[in-house]
Amino acid sequence: MLALNTHAKLGKIWYEKKFWSGKTSITVDGIELTRLNSAMYTYEKDGIKYTVLIQGNPFTGVKLIFSTNEQGVKPIVVPIVERYHAYEYLIAFCSTILVTLWISVGMFIPWPYFKMNAVEGVICGVCAFIGLFLAGRTEETKYRILLMLATNVISLGLATLTTLL
Repeated sequence: MLALNTHAKLGKIWYEKKFWSGKTSITVDGIELTRLNSAMYTYEKDGIKYTVLIQGNPFTGVKLIFSTNEQGVKPIVVPIVERYHAYEYLIAFCSTILVTLWISVGMFIPWPYFKMNAVEGVICGVCAFIGLFLAGRTEETKYRILLMLATNVISLGLATLTTLL
């Protein structure tokens, strides 16, 4: 995931988190921050040394907190990734319920080629929540919704295809 935010005092802030490795890198105005541990970085600008703390996750939102050791200076909080909204959880939940109902109806159809079982239900449920996980890797809400809906359509297709095979 690559996110960009601009702050009036700090400049352009690039936040990048690798999908597979989880490695995080932060760049402020083209200068890569020095990593102290997995959630803490250091940065110096105009003679002021900042300690940067990464706080949150895709579910609660990710923000960077720039703080200094100087007295009376408030930390600068820069939001990077917004949290999941209630409607995104609702889409994942409703689509899982819809798929479960589809599977339940498929179990009782007397047609021999259309019999769903728990395996297809697990496939659909996993695909729905993979969509929610992948949606957290995107920054714009419209792409999150499209990604979740696409994975749900794919899960329905996979479930129907496995019943016909």
